[in-house]
Amino acid sequence: MRFNELRDKCESYCRITDPVLTEIMYYGAVKSGLDTKFSVYSKRYKHIVSKWDEANWSRFKSQYIVHEIFKNKKLISSYLNHSQIKALPQETFSLLHALSEEEWRYTFWQIQANPAPDFFWALDLVSLKEFLLFSPGVSAYLKTGNPKFFGGLIHPTENNCFQTFGPLVSYLSMDADDLFYFAAEVDPLLYESGQDIADIISDELFMFLLLAAFGHIPAQIYSGYELVFVSGEVELEDIDFSALSQFFTIEYNPPIVKIVHKEYGEFPHYANAYFHEEQQVLYLSSMTDYGYEHLISDLERLNLPIDAEPQVRLHLSMKMAVEEIFRKKVEMMPYEKHFVKDTDASASSSIELEKLNHFLQRLMPLLNSKKEVDIDRLIDETGAEPESAKKIYIHIRQKLGF
Repeated sequence: MRFNELRDKCESYCRITDPVLTEIMYYGAVKSGLDTKFSVYSKRYKHIVSKWDEANWSRFKSQYIVHEIFKNKKLISSYLNHSQIKALPQETFSLLHALSEEEWRYTFWQIQANPAPDFFWALDLVSLKEFLLFSPGVSAYLKTGNPKFFGGLIHPTENNCFQTFGPLVSYLSMDADDLFYFAAEVDPLLYESGQDIADIISDELFMFLLLAAFGHIPAQIYSGYELVFVSGEVELEDIDFSALSQFFTIEYNPPIVKIVHKEYGEFPHYANAYFHEEQQVLYLSSMTDYGYEHLISDLERLNLPIDAEPQVRLHLSMKMAVEEIFRKKVEMMPYEKHFVKDTDASASSSIELEKLNHFLQRLMPLLNSKKEVDIDRLIDETGAEPESAKKIYIHIRQKLGF
């Protein structure tokens, strides 16, 4: 593929289409009330939107309006038949008609390869299809860090090469599992209805735009392990607890039996299981992938019918996003409260994690609003572990360009 020629075509395409998109955007904003709809959403989620500055709010608004116009073929067709749009110069009208035939979608993607400057082979995390992307914006992000994935509004141009329109968002610590978790929060009937996540993003785009406020939160690493809540559950009629003694210790608070991994049961892995005698459910959880893998492998040695794949993987950044956006508490270890003691080392570690999470929740609004941060005072007020808190503070400032 001749990328130099393709670059010229892509850049030329942008120069031509940008003013046309601006024209239809303003028309659609007024004609269909899309600007009003965006403003209503913004007021409803003011506690999150306030993290954006005015310029970003305007750019997300433009992106939202263009998405809403082009996703609805009936809507864009009605615009093309309106006298005001038909009165546009013929070249502009023809280009607008061509744009209406393209596939516009907001999605999230992971970079697979970089075959030429500003060109990328990307994997769509929603459709799991690979596509070619031209994006100087992605190149700029990759010069300053290594995001796990990106999000944005894309559409095809020359040679089926995709380009972005509007804000490009990088995510430093989330992954595909987090996106599916969030989609299920947006639509609690997701798994029952069998609805495609792409349809949920299309129908509820504003909710997914809110995730931009949490994209720059870095991964939390302890002793070389990334912290991520991993869990699963399986129905079991009974367990022979005597057979577990080689790898686990047992604690009991009726009707719940806590199965503590001897090697990985403490922080940071916190790999433990809980058997609810009345519900006959074995709940599995860990705070690292490594810990969960060992928890499962050692339980499988005892011939317990357990699926190695977890049902939930949730990074701290997405946990924070869900809690703040929906104003709800996400409980990832629902049975642990039955066994917490003030002297427990594991309880102490869990408390330290909560303090660090609280530190992040206090820190991000200050940084997003570009207010001065008294880091020592913030650490004192939240009780976060000073060394870890300061490393996170420095890392986020660098990502934000401070």
